[in-house]
Amino acid sequence: MKNLRVLFGALLSVSLFFSSCNDDDPAPVPAGKYDNGVFINNEGIFGQGNGSVSFYDNEKDSVYNEVFKMENNLPLGDVVQSMTRAGGKIMIAVNASNKVEIVNQADFKHLATVYISQPRYIVVDGNNAYVSSWAGKVYVVDLINYTVKDSITTGTGPEGMLISGARLFVANSGGWAVDSTLTIVSLTDYSTTTVDLNTYCPAMIEADADGNIWVLAKGNTVYDENWNPVSHNPSYLVQLSSEGRTILKTVKLFDDQHPAKLDANKAGTKLYYGGAWGLQGLYEIDVTATTAPSSPFISEPNYGFFVDPATDVIYLLQDAYTSNGKVIRYDSNGNKLNDFTVGLYPSGGC
Repeated sequence: MKNLRVLFGALLSVSLFFSSCNDDDPAPVPAGKYDNGVFINNEGIFGQGNGSVSFYDNEKDSVYNEVFKMENNLPLGDVVQSMTRAGGKIMIAVNASNKVEIVNQADFKHLATVYISQPRYIVVDGNNAYVSSWAGKVYVVDLINYTVKDSITTGTGPEGMLISGARLFVANSGGWAVDSTLTIVSLTDYSTTTVDLNTYCPAMIEADADGNIWVLAKGNTVYDENWNPVSHNPSYLVQLSSEGRTILKTVKLFDDQHPAKLDANKAGTKLYYGGAWGLQGLYEIDVTATTAPSSPFISEPNYGFFVDPATDVIYLLQDAYTSNGKVIRYDSNGNKLNDFTVGLYPSGGC
């Protein structure tokens, strides 16, 4: 359910997988702490059920770990893939546990559990949450009664999504295989259109200031029958028109590196990409650019990252194999602000 770095780590050392995230009880969070800050999802180690959520308080410069467990006296589950907040609620995709946990943002108290096979990412439109699943579908969850009320068939391994106007855009990553398509869903009747991007493994989607759609096609490594790498399919950024049916430009990123994360600044004028095994740094590109930058914006390696849409502060997320991961905060100019420790394998946030 995780990237190849974790899978290869499993083959190298079983003992690594039996390290504890934190043996200490989490510190209590004072009332109102969830009002001004960001949440970080920590995947945990596949098969151990030690995924978690951390909260960083902007005003107090304080971090609180294991907030789901602390507030609900329950473990969160196995591989906390992603989080989304909307309408005073937070939806948490717990991939290997095949569920979405829904909590109240104000106090992080549990509201509901919705069981969905291999959930990946979540976007929200009104009272509907759309959950991409490696079962080859997007599931529609009613946020009033917390039930799955419909499903939409997509390409293989649907991953990142974006709602723009009355359309849902779904990147089909290929999952354990390879795909090259974008599924466009009408939110009026759930009819679909497929667009071939002529790239490999579309993974994440963002919109720019002009409403154009950007897709990160991460490419992939090709292995032989013994899992030895033999070649690569390159990574690209693809810009499409606002309706998603016309490719405006394609920017090649790397021949042999495969960034898996994409985000934008709040103005929609810059994109950031990174989050890959072996890729040193986080890259920034202007939406008007026709070529990729040759050097990273931030040189630190990262397992993932996200941009706070309220402040443009960049949260760079680093894994540490057997110990808790680290978050490094940067301002929009790339200046380091601070860092702090979170759970195992932090990969995203909201």
